[in-house]
Amino acid sequence: MAVTALAFLILLLLPCTQLTTNTAATTLPLIHVDSVDSPFHKSGETSSERIERVVERSNARILELAGSNDAAQAPIVPNTKTLTFMVNFSIGDPPVPQLAFMDTGSPMLWLKCREIQEPYPPYPIFNPYDSYTFSALPCRHPLCPGGCQPGVISNCPYTMNYFSPKVRSVGIYASEELTFYTKDGGINKMEDIVFGCSEMEENFDDDFRRNGIFGLSRRDGVVDLVGQMESRFSYCLGNVLDSSTYPSNFLALRDGAILQGPPTPLALVDGIYYLTLEGIDVNGDMLDIDPNFFKRQPGGIVSGVAIDSGSELTYLTRAAYFTLKYTLLPLLDFLTPLKETASPNLICYKGDIANATDDLLFPWVTFHFSGGVKLTLKQHNLFYSVGKVYKKFCLSIYPTPSRVDLNLSIIGIQTQQGYNVGYDLKDQKLYLDSTTDCKSYA
Repeated sequence: MAVTALAFLILLLLPCTQLTTNTAATTLPLIHVDSVDSPFHKSGETSSERIERVVERSNARILELAGSNDAAQAPIVPNTKTLTFMVNFSIGDPPVPQLAFMDTGSPMLWLKCREIQEPYPPYPIFNPYDSYTFSALPCRHPLCPGGCQPGVISNCPYTMNYFSPKVRSVGIYASEELTFYTKDGGINKMEDIVFGCSEMEENFDDDFRRNGIFGLSRRDGVVDLVGQMESRFSYCLGNVLDSSTYPSNFLALRDGAILQGPPTPLALVDGIYYLTLEGIDVNGDMLDIDPNFFKRQPGGIVSGVAIDSGSELTYLTRAAYFTLKYTLLPLLDFLTPLKETASPNLICYKGDIANATDDLLFPWVTFHFSGGVKLTLKQHNLFYSVGKVYKKFCLSIYPTPSRVDLNLSIIGIQTQQGYNVGYDLKDQKLYLDSTTDCKSYA
C-alpha cells in the first residue's frame, strides 16, 4: 500500500469528536484519482504520459457513454481509465474502510464482498459475516426488483451488466450501516442502506483495484443509492489536481445537498444526465453554432449534452468544437504553443496555468443553458495543468470522436471546477453555483 494511502487510512481510523446517527445531511470529501492523496497516484509519470492518459481516459468515457444508449441500455463500464473521483467511507459494524469511485453514470452502490486474489484494493474487502448489522435482502422484500422465482425463496439477487453482459458485477442486495467521514471531521452513520454485495466481477477493462462503485444515477429495475438519499446530491470542486484544495472538494447527500444558484432543466435518460445547451460565447460574443447540434436526436444517433463526473475533458460535437477552436487560437497567441503526440486536436501551451499572472489576457468561454443558466470557463477550468514540474497546460475541451452515429457533447469534470453542482431528481433540475472556494458552503 502506498504511503499516502496508508496515512489516509490511519487518519480515518483516528477518533473523531463529532458523531451523528441517522442524520439527513451528509457531506464527505472527494479524492481525485491522480492526486497525491490517491493510492493510484503515479509519481514517476512524465508530462506526455499524463496528457495521453487524460485523453485516453476521457475518450474511453465518451465512447462508453455512447455505448450506454444502445439497444441493451446498459450502464457504462467503470474503470480507472474513465473515472475521476473516489469516495471514502466505511461499511458494517465494526466499520470496514472502503474506497469506491463516484460515478454519475452508474445506477447503484455495490461493493466487493468476498476475499479475492491479487491485485487487492487499497482497503480491506468487506466480509458480511463479520458485521453485526449486515442483513441480506430476501427475494420477498418489496425493494427486490425481480421478486422470487416460482417455488423458490432466496436472497434478492442482482446482476449489473456494463455495456455488455460479459462485463458485470453479480451478487445479492443487502442492507448495511454506512459510516461517512464528513469534511468537517465528524462521523455520520446511516442505517439500513440497501447496496449490492458483489460476489463476482467479470471482464472489467482494468485490474479494478478498488472496493466498488458509488453510483449516483438511477435506472429502472435497480435499487439505486440516490433514491435512498432523498433523490438529491451535490458536489463542489476546486482545482481537481491541486492537493491544497483537496480538503475543499466534497460530495453532499440528502438534506446536505446544496441546491444553490440558478436552476436549469435536468433530464435522466437511460441512466445518463442531460442538459439543454443553447449556445456558447467567447468574451461575450456568441459563436455561430447551430443549436440543433446540442439537441438529442431520434433515429439511433447518440446525441445531446450530458453532464458527467467521469469524463475529465469536456467534449463538443465536431462542428461546435472547431468553431470554438478557431475563435480561441488568435486570442491565445500571447502563449507559447507546444506540440503534443496524444492527439492532433490537443491544444497545449508552455507555462504553469495555476500561477499565471496575466489572467486578464485569457479569453472567457461561457456555456448558455436553458433557463438563462451560465457556466463560465476561465483559465482554471478552460485549461488543465499537466503539473507544476512540467509547466504545461492544455485546453480542457476536445472534439467528439468522429463516428457517424455519435453527436454527443459532454460537460466534463475539468469544466465543472469552481462550481457547486446540485442535482435535484424530484424536480428535474440542476443547479450551478460559481464559487472561488468550496469551503464557503461549510
